Amino acid sequence: MLERVAYLNSGTDGPVPRRGVDAAAAQMRLELEDGRANRAHFDRIIAGASALRERLAAAKGRRGWVGGQLLIPLDEPHRRAVVGTWESRADWQAWHEDERFLESRERMDGLQEDRSEIVWYEVVTEGRGTGTASVGPPQ
Repeated sequence: MLERVAYLNSGTDGPVPRRGVDAAAAQMRLELEDGRANRAHFDRIIAGASALRERLAAAKGRRGWVGGQLLIPLDEPHRRAVVGTWESRADWQAWHEDERFLESRERMDGLQEDRSEIVWYEVVTEGRGTGTASVGPPQ
C-alpha cells in the first residue's frame, strides 16, 4: 500500500500544468475586462492569423523549408501552436536570423499573452494524402 497518492499518466486526465493555468487565467482576465464581443478581441485574433500567414509565405522557398501549420487546441481555443517542418536545424536557424522572420517575430510577439516555447521533435514516420490542403479563411 502507498503512503502517499501516486499519479500514473495512462491517458487519463492528469494534473494541470501551472503554465496552462496562468495562461488561461491571463486570457480570462483580459476577456473579463475587455470582453469578447468587441472589435479589439477579433482584431487580435485576425492579426495573429495574418502575421503567421505572412511568416509562412515568407518561409516558402527558403532552403530546407518543408511546411508549416497553425494549430488551435480544441479545448483551449485562445491558444495557438505553430508547427514548422525543416530539413535541418541549421536551415531553421538560418531562417530565424532572416530579416523577414525577425519582422514577423516582432509583430507576433506583440500579440502574445505568454512566452513562446520551442520544442524539437524528430520525424520518425510520416504519411500524407495526395493533395495539399489549406483550411481556414481565404487569404
